[in-house]
Amino acid sequence: WPQTMAYCSTKCTTRVFSLTCLAGVLLADAFTSEQALRDALFAGYDRSMPPGMRQSPTTVNISWNAQNLWDINEKTGTFKVSVFFRNHWYDPRLAYEDLALNMGYELKELDLRFTTPWEPDVYFENGVGVEYGDRETAFYVEPDGRVTLSQRLILLL
Repeated sequence: WPQTMAYCSTKCTTRVFSLTCLAGVLLADAFTSEQALRDALFAGYDRSMPPGMRQSPTTVNISWNAQNLWDINEKTGTFKVSVFFRNHWYDPRLAYEDLALNMGYELKELDLRFTTPWEPDVYFENGVGVEYGDRETAFYVEPDGRVTLSQRLILLL
């Protein structure tokens, strides 16, 4: 019985190792595929031009969810608030559904955190300061070109 357990353990370990290696290869392929797609999308992309600049203004939908309120200062009339701030817009230059299919793979969303696409210039009137939570940022595009930028911000208002 102990010999059988040792055999099963070795066999299972080998299978787990094989699956882990296969997952690593698939992840490496996915990374390469995503990078190739990013490279193709951003070849000739001008981030200084808003989407649809020549046709119509870009509509940006904004939402935010306040998480915490603190440091209320009656003398200066300021306070801090932690929010999740989300922007959504369409950038047809980043629509990749046909391009991805031609390249032979399918993605539900493409990570944009390490690229430099156009993004709206949003400011808070009467805002005193803002801190960005880099680790709590999601920036991605869907196959049809819908872009989402979601950030955790700490606002001093």
